[in-house]
Amino acid sequence: MKGNLLAAGIRHRSKIEGGTRDTTHRAYTGGKLQQQHSLYVCKEDEHRALPFIR
Repeated sequence: MKGNLLAAGIRHRSKIEGGTRDTTHRAYTGGKLQQQHSLYVCKEDEHRALPFIR
């Protein structure tokens, strides 16, 4: 999705939660690594971004 937004020239920010600390914790406890990727688009570009996000 990020690549599609870049190609369309739509300004956005991204945030990834669940980084190195969670990976280290997983090494000791086992289980699935939980990461959340969030994309933020300016309000005025929201209507242009929707086709690329869906």
